[in-house]
Amino acid sequence: MIFYKKRFSSVIVVPTFNNYQDIKKLSKYFKKSNLKNYFICFVDDSFDNKTKLFIKNHFKSNFIILNGPKIENGRCEAIKLGFKWSLKNLNVKYFVEMDSDLSFYPSDISKGLKLLNKKNDVAIGSKYHKSSKVIKRGIVRKFISFILSYLCNKLFDQNIYDYTNAFRCYNRRAIIKILKNKIKFDAPAENLNIILLLIYNKMIIAEFPCTYLGQKHSHWLTLNYKLVIIFVKQIFYTISIFIFYLKKID
Repeated sequence: MIFYKKRFSSVIVVPTFNNYQDIKKLSKYFKKSNLKNYFICFVDDSFDNKTKLFIKNHFKSNFIILNGPKIENGRCEAIKLGFKWSLKNLNVKYFVEMDSDLSFYPSDISKGLKLLNKKNDVAIGSKYHKSSKVIKRGIVRKFISFILSYLCNKLFDQNIYDYTNAFRCYNRRAIIKILKNKIKFDAPAENLNIILLLIYNKMIIAEFPCTYLGQKHSHWLTLNYKLVIIFVKQIFYTISIFIFYLKKID
């Protein structure tokens, strides 16, 4: 395809999963943003073609839709699939990941890209930045994110406050390092593990303020036995990662 030969400033990898109802508004958010010269790589794991059809209807150029990995809790695998494709097929400087469920706003991406232009390797959209706005976020998600981020802040890098947010910007150096390592645990543990990996590899990481809007269809909003099991597993995984990195990081 012709657009592969064009140089883009950034590629935004957006996983989608049966949320066709959000696509129209997402396209409006992108149109209202001040982003320039960007490409969107959608990775769709939906059960049917409805989300794909809505994307094709509301996004007119500079995008592609990849088929997702089709695995349970496959959000992070979908992101890495999008990064691999983008690294191979696009002449692009910066890489962004964000969700398609309207939790984040494309207009905030430019804040992260400015930090990358200042020689940072990674920029995290932080829910804990003093200028950030967090709206309608569930108690369970608040608890998990705060505990993990607080522990990591004390143990690893006190300049980072949000270790779990999945709204991030990377340069090529960071993306290549992430893709060379097989990090298996899904969100929120994988989001955490990626940051620990980058800290271990001496990447320069900064944070920027963003708006986070909790979604009512999130599976983290209500506490049940299945969620408790997931949380306990994530804590177990995280503790094992803590032990490994405590031995590796001075």
